[in-house]
Amino acid sequence: MIVHIMILNMCNFLFFIIIIISMCDNYNIIPQFGATCWFNVILTSCCYSEELRKLVKIKSYKWDKTNSFFKFLKTILKYSYTNDKKIRQMFYKQKPEYILFKYLNYFDKDLKKIMRLMIYHYWKNISLLIYYNITYIITFIRNIGINCLDIIVLDNEEYLVDFYKNIELKLNIEKINQEDVSFKLKDDMQYEFKDIKFILKNKIKKANLKKIPEVIIIQPSNLFSKYIPDKELYKYTDKNFKFKKYKNNYIEYKGYKYKLDGCLLSNYNKKNVNHVILGMTCNKKKYIYNSFNEDNRLKAKNHCKLYKFNWNINKNTEFYFNYKTCKIKKINEKTNIEDKEQTYSFNKGDRILIYVRMNKDNNNDRKNDRKNDRKNDRKNDKTDDIDEYMSISNKKEMINSFYDIENLKISKLDLETILINLGYKSIYLKNKSKDFLLNLLIKKINKY
Repeated sequence: MIVHIMILNMCNFLFFIIIIISMCDNYNIIPQFGATCWFNVILTSCCYSEELRKLVKIKSYKWDKTNSFFKFLKTILKYSYTNDKKIRQMFYKQKPEYILFKYLNYFDKDLKKIMRLMIYHYWKNISLLIYYNITYIITFIRNIGINCLDIIVLDNEEYLVDFYKNIELKLNIEKINQEDVSFKLKDDMQYEFKDIKFILKNKIKKANLKKIPEVIIIQPSNLFSKYIPDKELYKYTDKNFKFKKYKNNYIEYKGYKYKLDGCLLSNYNKKNVNHVILGMTCNKKKYIYNSFNEDNRLKAKNHCKLYKFNWNINKNTEFYFNYKTCKIKKINEKTNIEDKEQTYSFNKGDRILIYVRMNKDNNNDRKNDRKNDRKNDRKNDKTDDIDEYMSISNKKEMINSFYDIENLKISKLDLETILINLGYKSIYLKNKSKDFLLNLLIKKINKY
């Protein structure tokens, strides 16, 4: 009888271990509704990827308690490693767009202006909240209180160190008058984008290497090369900067070891629309987060979760996603799949590598960190009320602020183009007044 009980307990223990190990496959992930994949992977890397998540949680104990963006981020952190149905429902009600608006209002009003100009005058589609570069994660994690060092590897194998702050986006928007064109404009004036590019700031700041970074972000190649060729950046490289590379996903800098915890990755084939995914870690295993769904059907039963995949930045394993089966398909032979699907490899294409510092001084410090982390978790569990953070506040005000409808100055032709991109038939919009089109746009925005 005692033997049977021991065997039963052992079976229950093993079953429990199996559930714990495989639990990451079933976590509720952040879904994508519009063109926010770039922001989704940033949120997911901070709130789901194992080592970075631990660091963000430690930082969260010192966040401003009156900041509603931080409050909502705490909610994601608290419940990301659960199957809580309330969180799944929350993600569908509180879309990433709302989280983005909230973030922009607190931390980056300049980016808010840039995105507004782009969606009205360049893409002419208000559903496209696209940002220009996945390197924005550098700005994001600094804004949430993490000390980060960024490294760009140029084609001469030299490094640009802490250089991201020296680059800015340049938008050249011109007003086109009727006398400037030979054809009849439908309005007296319209705007045109003449140029979109990255430029170097007037004053190049040198890297501050006194502090030991908590995170090191590496660009294996220059993601700005389309705008600024590598050869133009050689003179800014730091000849004395050194760090040790290890093949087993570790680097060492100033005696501190850093572990590769995540990789933001774009599809390498440019025949399809660019999309960003995330290689991440969870419970010591490797996974891929992909916010995209076939036909953007975001019902829970159709939404793919984390893909278990042993991604490797040193091995050229090419693959694509089957969204109907929620499976990853490897490309083993030359086919025309690259003409049909977005294809990826963690060994090429636009990549951002996230390394998180693993040791402070010794193992005892790490144990103390974990002990303090658990203590703060228990403290926060008593003080944080999940219901308080289930809804993002002032959503309507944020939407109005972002789209700035009251001060919107675009042509009737642009309005028609935007509404067509949002699904309206051109025949329905024909011969309608500008006021009618504007009210139609307002109704569409208010449905978000």
